[in-house]
Amino acid sequence: MNGPSPYDLPRRPRPGDGRPRSPFIPLLLGALMGMGIFYLFNRRAPAPVDATPRAVAARGDLAADEKATIALFSEASPSVVYITSLARRSTGWFDVMEVPQGTGTGFIWDRSGHVVTNFHVIKDADDAEVTLSDQSAWKARLVGAAPDKDLAVLRIEAKAEALRPLLLGTSRDLQVGQKVFAIGNPFGLDQTLTTGVVSALGRRIQSDTGRQIEGVIQTD
Repeated sequence: MNGPSPYDLPRRPRPGDGRPRSPFIPLLLGALMGMGIFYLFNRRAPAPVDATPRAVAARGDLAADEKATIALFSEASPSVVYITSLARRSTGWFDVMEVPQGTGTGFIWDRSGHVVTNFHVIKDADDAEVTLSDQSAWKARLVGAAPDKDLAVLRIEAKAEALRPLLLGTSRDLQVGQKVFAIGNPFGLDQTLTTGVVSALGRRIQSDTGRQIEGVIQTD
């Protein structure tokens, strides 16, 4: 059917129909592109970084007390051991396995394999294992204990040349203010050194058995 239908509605003119479009948007885009090209070709290169290595200053000689501490640790640390207390656990009808129950530190008493530790480290343990400073581990058996003093003695079957007994001293002439060096092996990896002073003498503490331990040296 030719010609407009009587049912056709007159089409409303759309905004901008028949009107010239604004040149502002193309000009703006062109300006931005121009600025970008100008910046790209005219930006300054970053300043060069001075990567010349600096000289390392010499450490200088150690103080006398530092040398003494280093020598003490070097001498005593091989005598310090790591102790793991073991408990037996049933895993089936006929299967039993040993699991770690606790850990602590001890020291080598002699070349016969005796090791001194605290009684609370091996208390209620079925077995114990001693790790030396060379990381070798040895099964240990309990050969003596004084629970009231929180002391225990273990023995291992290590060769005598692998054992470094700790040098013994006396506490009779200690004075408050003297230096103290505590060497331990809390994680079984390596020995640690902590320094302090004697802060009091003749203290009393209570052991696991409830008895009082007399003549205790208190450190800070």
